[in-house]
Amino acid sequence: MPKEVYVFSDIEFGGGTITDDFASDGLLVDILEKISQSKGEVDLVLNGDTLDFLKCPIVRKRFTFYLEHITVNIALEKLGYIYKSHETVFNALKLFLQDKKHKLYFLHGNHDYELLFPEIQEKMKSILESKSILFQQTYFENKIYIEHGHQYDIYFGYDPKKIFRNYKGRKELNIPALFSGFNAFFMDQKEIHPFLERIEDRKSILRLMPGYKAHITYLILRFYFYHLLFSIYNYILRDYFKIYLKIIFVTLYNFVRKTFDIQLRTLMKSVKRVPSTTKLVIFGHAHEKVNEYHTKINKWVLVLDTWREEYSFSDNLKFLVPKTKRYAKIIVEDNQLKVTLTDLSPKGGKILFEKVCEDEVKYSKKVFDDRHNLHLKDYEIDETNFTL
Repeated sequence: MPKEVYVFSDIEFGGGTITDDFASDGLLVDILEKISQSKGEVDLVLNGDTLDFLKCPIVRKRFTFYLEHITVNIALEKLGYIYKSHETVFNALKLFLQDKKHKLYFLHGNHDYELLFPEIQEKMKSILESKSILFQQTYFENKIYIEHGHQYDIYFGYDPKKIFRNYKGRKELNIPALFSGFNAFFMDQKEIHPFLERIEDRKSILRLMPGYKAHITYLILRFYFYHLLFSIYNYILRDYFKIYLKIIFVTLYNFVRKTFDIQLRTLMKSVKRVPSTTKLVIFGHAHEKVNEYHTKINKWVLVLDTWREEYSFSDNLKFLVPKTKRYAKIIVEDNQLKVTLTDLSPKGGKILFEKVCEDEVKYSKKVFDDRHNLHLKDYEIDETNFTL
């Protein structure tokens, strides 16, 4: 009987606050329940940034706090918020795992470093009532190689041999100081502008909103020239001094080029590093769609984009339309890989950009309520098939 492999990237379940960018619970539950009906061997691979610990705050008396120092207790508290906010999806995963032939893989990304805590892994197994859950950086089975891809991005890489460190007598994640500093500088702005950050065409936003452009430019300059240049002490403590120097060089280079969008370009270069026997490579992280064959290395490469709510401009920048959501299904049979890419687009859903700018918080809540109640029948489905 053929084996089935399903891959989802960058789902980004958040904690139910205004910074939670995932709203398609009904759609994802329908798909997971459909996958659960398979009676054969099935691997479900959640390829990084599945749980959005990064944008999930700690809440104290209705005040939100974004912390740089992440201990296991902080991670467990965040997991509680995420579970409570998206319990139906966790229940669908639990249903999938009831079949002993089904396995669930969590590959960590830069939004869910917390999955590296053994205590978080045990808590996830307890929530999902199964031990058929694997926590890994990569998936490599049946000539399929899957990795989130943040390790190849200079701003998000870390040393896998130095995952944790002792800080003031407490064990905490040893993620790079630059990345942890992101929370201190930008998450307050995410609460003020929860919708603009979801629009993929950043250059058009800055052109349409000169005041916003000036403010964001100030924040970026402050972040890179204050936090970056004065966080050297933290980098030495975390044993990331070489990474620190490289980040300074790359940042200055990109600042001159006026672009910081290096993710997709870096991913495409990293394909050469995967095992030589690989036929299909799947990445996430870049929030873009890629489906192309690399003749030089004889490998097919997919980038699956994101499941969080993101938007594109339409009608001469007057309207916003939701991006499609994509997942991959691979059937492994007779040394062949039969690949199906499924794209899902909500029926309708245009939003007037001018109205969004008037009250971003209102429209973010409206999108959450609207998308939350949509199901598979409410989406246009487009499939792409090929065989390797």
